[in-house]
Amino acid sequence: MKHAATLAIVALVLTSAACTSHPTGSPPSAETCNPQTIGADLTFTGGVTVEHCDAVWAVATLGEHGDTSWIIRRVDDHWVRYMNLIERRCLSSARADNVPPDLHRYFDAKC
Repeated sequence: MKHAATLAIVALVLTSAACTSHPTGSPPSAETCNPQTIGADLTFTGGVTVEHCDAVWAVATLGEHGDTSWIIRRVDDHWVRYMNLIERRCLSSARADNVPPDLHRYFDAKC
């Protein structure tokens, strides 16, 4: 019984930490990374493919002609375009904007 109570407390602490440590201060809804939600926020009515999403930052490809892969981020509960992947942007700028490390590969580390 004592072991079960300890596990319950650990689970509660881990759940609370996961919620409060989220960059927006609250856990994302199930719809946050949904391609339709992203498309609506970006006012794009075509198909959206989400390649990466952590509920604050995402890499998405819009079903348009040309270079349509974007790094996007959540601002005031809406997705906004941050950078087209054909752009050259410095890694130092990305770090200053709190881009997560798993997306740093899209930035130029030499400037």
